Amino acid sequence: MNPGLSDSSGKISHDHLAVNFKAKFSKPAPVRKTIPFRKLSTINIQSFKSDTEASDLLNDQLLATCTDVDILVDAYTSELYMLLERHAPLRTKSIILRNDCPWYTDELYEAKHKKRKLERNWRKSKLCIDHQLYREQCSTVNKLLKEARETYYSNKIASDGRDQKSVYKITKHLHLNHQNS
Repeated sequence: MNPGLSDSSGKISHDHLAVNFKAKFSKPAPVRKTIPFRKLSTINIQSFKSDTEASDLLNDQLLATCTDVDILVDAYTSELYMLLERHAPLRTKSIILRNDCPWYTDELYEAKHKKRKLERNWRKSKLCIDHQLYREQCSTVNKLLKEARETYYSNKIASDGRDQKSVYKITKHLHLNHQNS
């Protein structure tokens, strides 16, 4: 049997043949990055203050004998670094680098940050009012995300409205994102 394709009028065209194949592909692994950080909020202020007072930073002899500002700055820098390392050691964590969303705004970032803060408060206190505030912020964030996506893609389609190829790419991208979520 000849697997010929037909044109719009139903006539079989023998110069085009159907091609069937199977392709296996997967989403690429996320890119991870290790970043250094310090937990400055965990520093015991009283302990840090007493260690600072006991250090060479406030040594009058150092100030009296040294007249070179660069040497003093280096001494202060190294001493403060050692104190910081003692009270808030450098740690690392692994993060996943994500592609930038063109519609993701600073307003969305702030709203999500507030949502995470409210969630932490609720999990810590276990109070109904904190849970209610958290759920309200979840709703606000979801609404803002939906509006931002809709506005971005509506504007993009409106600006590319005459270019069918661009509109097709946009809608195909939206369709693929919808399937993956």
